[in-house]
Amino acid sequence: MNGYISYASGIDYLPFGFAEKETYSLINEGLFNQKQHQPNKLPDFLSFLSSNDYQWIIIDCSSTLSSLNELSNSLADINLVLLNPDVESHVLLKQKTFPLNSYFLINGFLPTSLIQQDVSHIWQQSLSNLVPAILHRDEAMAESLAVKKTSGEYQPGSLIAQD
Repeated sequence: MNGYISYASGIDYLPFGFAEKETYSLINEGLFNQKQHQPNKLPDFLSFLSSNDYQWIIIDCSSTLSSLNELSNSLADINLVLLNPDVESHVLLKQKTFPLNSYFLINGFLPTSLIQQDVSHIWQQSLSNLVPAILHRDEAMAESLAVKKTSGEYQPGSLIAQD
């Protein structure tokens, strides 16, 4: 099984959060050693990703484990940063530096919120790598995750499925 879950046909999921803190430490050390000694090769525990079975590999990183983020970003062609359109995210966004291959995507947008409209407008004016799409807040996302289906499969008419 290689640690991943076959979610649906053509979609496999390598979950973040299953391991204990000690395991994260070992993964972090393994990735660091891999980057130093063989930077163009995937670590052994991720070798299954090098097959041609995948068009996209999305690595979901914890925002609290910065060393893992740095190492996974070094493996990535694109760094996609999800932004919640609120003041806290705006402040944090200004305090961080991102790799040059970073793109920003607004997530959880509620069009009836004036503050979210304002923050989104500021980002549209100031972020050159903002993806020209917005993911709306929709309960269908949580419901589809609960039944282990994609939102397009579970509720194809939902706003998030259309996004």
